[in-house]
Amino acid sequence: MKKAVYISKYLKPLFRTESKDSSEWFGYYNYDPLNCDHTKMLANRIVVDGVAPNKETSIQIGYYDLRSGRWNQIDESDSWNWQQGAMAQWLPVKGNPIVFNCSSKNKLVAKVCDIDSGKQRIIDWPIYGITPDGNKSITIDLERSYWCRAYHYQSVIKKEKDGLVWPEDGIFEVDLINNSRKTLIGIDTIIHTDYKAYFEGCKHWLEHVMINPSGTKFCFLHRFSSPKNVYSYSTRLFVADSDGSNLSLVPGWEDTIYTHFGWESDNDFAVYTYTPYKVKEGRGFHELLKDRAFLSKEMFNRLVLASSSVLPYWVRTRIAGRRTYYQFYHLDDQNHPSPSLKAEGNKFRIDGHPSFTADGRYMITDSYPWKDGYQRLMVFDTETGKSVILAKLNAYYRGNPASCDLHPKLSKDNNYLVVDTAYDERHHMILFELDWSLIKKAIS
Repeated sequence: MKKAVYISKYLKPLFRTESKDSSEWFGYYNYDPLNCDHTKMLANRIVVDGVAPNKETSIQIGYYDLRSGRWNQIDESDSWNWQQGAMAQWLPVKGNPIVFNCSSKNKLVAKVCDIDSGKQRIIDWPIYGITPDGNKSITIDLERSYWCRAYHYQSVIKKEKDGLVWPEDGIFEVDLINNSRKTLIGIDTIIHTDYKAYFEGCKHWLEHVMINPSGTKFCFLHRFSSPKNVYSYSTRLFVADSDGSNLSLVPGWEDTIYTHFGWESDNDFAVYTYTPYKVKEGRGFHELLKDRAFLSKEMFNRLVLASSSVLPYWVRTRIAGRRTYYQFYHLDDQNHPSPSLKAEGNKFRIDGHPSFTADGRYMITDSYPWKDGYQRLMVFDTETGKSVILAKLNAYYRGNPASCDLHPKLSKDNNYLVVDTAYDERHHMILFELDWSLIKKAIS
């Protein structure tokens, strides 16, 4: 019988959600589910599992007391998805407050709940990334996201926000203290940066805001597609100062696919990247192979499939016609990015979600399921170029609307790691303690 979870000696499991009648998960990888003293673990909870999000199903928002193991429900939300939950996050201010997205009167909003006092208040717009002081959110129009490929909610559907472009779309700053919002960068400015004529007939939207460690800059994705198929899209990666100024586009985007990124430091970040593997005349190696009369398309596909586990990584990338890796960038004073380190190889051949230790040296990341059905959890040393697999977990819901990424979430002190996992028919969260002495001995 296939084992569901393999945990290495580099991790010590401390807590695992094992509710008999519910499933728990947190969501995205660049937020810390642990509160400041590591006594509470924030989570989303749902009774049904393995189903697509729908407006009839609400989730519980709450936390586990890590000393007693007891679940504490704070509220509910009808605005959620499997990848990001309801964007619930701790706010680093007094009172152990949390913030999460929900809806009210056919409008997406956010709610701030103070755990100590029990007080609640509504923010008139949904949140995304939270600044380090906890006072502001840099966010997108999540009501527009419903009409695009972007992660969205089923609770609010406004037809007027459909179309090629929502004119009022953009990147916004929401003041969580004064309950106000202003536009930092409008969608028109974003589209017309390195504008191409074919943009005119495309559908455009924004995704994945991520703020740097000190809150001085943020990254985000601009995606666009044919209006007939938003699941076949192109991606551009932007960087800007926290006030929206010094907007800069990562170059080479027409020949590159960008997915998930993480801040290494205030001026350095890494992004998972797909690029063509070029040979003479700029043609992919697989195109040269298919030119041979003896190699049919069917035979070629079988060759790739058969060789995927036995050929070296560099051979497989040439056959596939593309390279996959984490590309690191450094920003100058005007946010112009220049490529630096590149992390590639067998462990990084499949997309993942990177985050970094406070000193920027170690990258924690995961992978989508390999062909054996397991997702990998890994750590990479940016100085030595070495890496080690920390764990392998079965991906029960792969290919399902409820698919569960590990989304490794590193605690602010770097000692603990939380992952989401559906190694069986339910979503779980596992809290690990990292043994950095063993990790450094292996790769540093």
